Amino acid sequence: MRAPRLLLSAALAAALAGCTGLSLPTGKSSPDPVGLAKLDGLWRGAGKADGLTVRIARAGSSQPRMMYGFRDEAATQPQCTVRAPATLSCKHESGLTTTYTQSGDSTLDFTAQGPKEGDEVLRAQLSRMREP
Repeated sequence: MRAPRLLLSAALAAALAGCTGLSLPTGKSSPDPVGLAKLDGLWRGAGKADGLTVRIARAGSSQPRMMYGFRDEAATQPQCTVRAPATLSCKHESGLTTTYTQSGDSTLDFTAQGPKEGDEVLRAQLSRMREP
């Protein structure tokens, strides 16, 4: 009967760690739900990413959602997955791969790379936009 008690203790420890923002040593990194939640919202690119608009929703869930629009092109909805600690990685139908990493309350680190070997990696910051 001791095994169930250990499982309960491990589950309780994980829940408490999640509530307090602490992490448990597991040997591998796990996503940070608080950091991921900061990805949610409307974002705009500047510099090399000028003309990019991104809306992220439910980044901390098992099914994050995103709309990706670039200049006058029709908006697309890529398939996204969560990576530790607070990064959203998205694969577009065109083969483009984009990542969004929480870097501050009002900024995201953004990368984009085309599908071909040797395609340049574009790096930029996105700024939070006010919701309409």
